[in-house]
Amino acid sequence: MALALKGAGPSAVYYVVPILGGLAVWLTYVLGARVDGPITGMIAAVLFAFSPLFIFHTLEPMSDVPVTAWWLLAWVLAVSPSGWAPVGAGLAVSAAVLTRPNLVPLAMVLAAVVAANRPRVPRLALFAAGSVPGCLIVAAISAHLYGSPLASGYGSLRGFYAWDRWPENLRRYAGWLIQLNSPGLLLALVAPLVARVRFALAMLAFFMLLLVCYLFYLVFDTWPFLRFLLPAFPLLFVLASAVFVRGLEWLPFGLRIAAVFLLCVLLPIWYVVKAGSLGVFYIQRAEHRYPAVGEEIGRTLPANAIVLSQIQSGSVRLYGGRMTARWDFIGAARFDDTIDVLRRSGYEPYLLLEDWEMPLFRTYVSGASQYAELDWPPAIEYQDISRRRLLPRRPRAPPRGRTGRDNPDHLHALRR
Repeated sequence: MALALKGAGPSAVYYVVPILGGLAVWLTYVLGARVDGPITGMIAAVLFAFSPLFIFHTLEPMSDVPVTAWWLLAWVLAVSPSGWAPVGAGLAVSAAVLTRPNLVPLAMVLAAVVAANRPRVPRLALFAAGSVPGCLIVAAISAHLYGSPLASGYGSLRGFYAWDRWPENLRRYAGWLIQLNSPGLLLALVAPLVARVRFALAMLAFFMLLLVCYLFYLVFDTWPFLRFLLPAFPLLFVLASAVFVRGLEWLPFGLRIAAVFLLCVLLPIWYVVKAGSLGVFYIQRAEHRYPAVGEEIGRTLPANAIVLSQIQSGSVRLYGGRMTARWDFIGAARFDDTIDVLRRSGYEPYLLLEDWEMPLFRTYVSGASQYAELDWPPAIEYQDISRRRLLPRRPRAPPRGRTGRDNPDHLHALRR
């Protein structure tokens, strides 16, 4: 996206994800054809292309589809016996690590795949020559921006991971995987036993390692966060398709063609219906809230405004040109003091909350802040497809001796 921005302007960044999405579909076919056969590749590519999660994130300018394309390219090159393919696989791994650095452990699986063909040591050396630069670049960027090669732009990772989160995350990811793709995707788990797919065990290991990367991460409530596992989706579709193709061997030739046709038509239709029921095709209207709210803030809020937000903390800066701070990064016990310090420093603090953030905010500052109730009239109201979104009023100190609840004008929040 940075290269697209520099080379062709701001609008060019929005072409990056769809282009890499198309590349990912084609690479799914190539990988399936190389490890099992053209029919397997075709089925896997069709099903992956219509997967609701893939459609959703192909419409989003985020890193999930690009990182999926890079890992797929690494797989396609890693399974190739060509002498120079390992260095290409390594370069694709570098691109994947630059796109999402926390997935660097997945390179171990690709290294094992590369080493499956002889000569092993030279192939591994070429793979390392391609993959190490991406890791070094990420380390250099982190050191420059955050002071340490191991630092993250998210700040301390201590609160992001916890050992006791794995049961809930496993339940949610498994449930979303089946709900969005049908139970048929579980055929991938038996592929090493019945499908004789080259590198089937390595593909499942890639999926399991990817899952482990997020089992102990934050617990999320909605299905779009299955996106973390998107890099493994093409592999699962390849494996499940291979099992399906093996099952076709028990049918007469004419019925095989009909079965493939029906699968490649009926399941994609179900995927499209499922995507529609999840609101995937309303994404343009839903995402319009970011420029709409940001531009309204730029027009109506004073230049010295500082907006305390969470999900819109970046878009307010981009579209509204106003300073922002993450309210969830401010300690709950220090929230009121922070408002006072900002005001004394010459800023006009505002609180921007979307509807789903309001209960989170109340819980976060409950018992510690006079602003927890959010019980004052909104300053700005935003209406989208399904929900009213409000921008509450700016923080004003309550009169001496009165609580925030007694004074409805104590906070200028921006509630969505």
